[in-house]
Amino acid sequence: MIYFLSYHVFRYRRRMVRKNLYRSFPNEENSKLKEIEKKFYKRFSYYVVETIKVLSLTEEEITTRVTPINSEEYVNDLKSGQPVIALASHQFNWEWALLAAKAHYDFPIQAVYQRINTPAFDRLMFDIRSSFGVQPIEKDKLLTIVRDTGHSRVIAFVADQSPHRKIKKPYWTTFLSQETAFFPSTDFLPKLTGYPVYFIKSKFTEKGHYTLEWVKLGNPPYEKDSSLVIDRYIEEVEKLIQEEPEGWLWTHNRWKLKKPQP
Repeated sequence: MIYFLSYHVFRYRRRMVRKNLYRSFPNEENSKLKEIEKKFYKRFSYYVVETIKVLSLTEEEITTRVTPINSEEYVNDLKSGQPVIALASHQFNWEWALLAAKAHYDFPIQAVYQRINTPAFDRLMFDIRSSFGVQPIEKDKLLTIVRDTGHSRVIAFVADQSPHRKIKKPYWTTFLSQETAFFPSTDFLPKLTGYPVYFIKSKFTEKGHYTLEWVKLGNPPYEKDSSLVIDRYIEEVEKLIQEEPEGWLWTHNRWKLKKPQP
């Protein structure tokens, strides 16, 4: 029903979705892009239901619905007392991914988030994201997290958002066939903290079920002028989108920031 209403009746951001798909896959046939578009709205509908379901979901239930893959190195880092940075993307279902990581292994997770302008919706999403003991932290308080040293924990954030126009020097690269800006903190934070970095790779298997894979992006020490972490992150995100294009959040205005002309 959510799919029918969002796609056929209200046409929720269909123009944005279509523009993003056509620009991201310029060599793809129109029929294929239309198929991806419809599949995306079905997956988006699953996401809506799954996210609301968190309010009544138990830790045992989410561990049966999200299966970890290649987590040994990630767990060993945390067991040794080493904090880690976990970078997610807007690949469904990123909300479940962090909650499942907490439910499976019970290490402290501090999830950086952007406050939502609508207070009631912001409160709802805060309650959802703080399930199972996850600690949501506003992005403006990121430095407070960094100063909290001396124990194993996960600093997690979704790093494929479009940077705010106030960011003086975003990191520019080609992503999905387009000039794209990324938050420079994706590279700055690992260098500042000296923590290892993982990509949290969420993949759909069947309705209401996912795999969760930890892909190591970098180990300290990091070279001062290196862009290794952010380049590897961008590479992994794009590879995942190519594998499962209907699973990325095409409704958001990812390319609102335009690269300045020289």
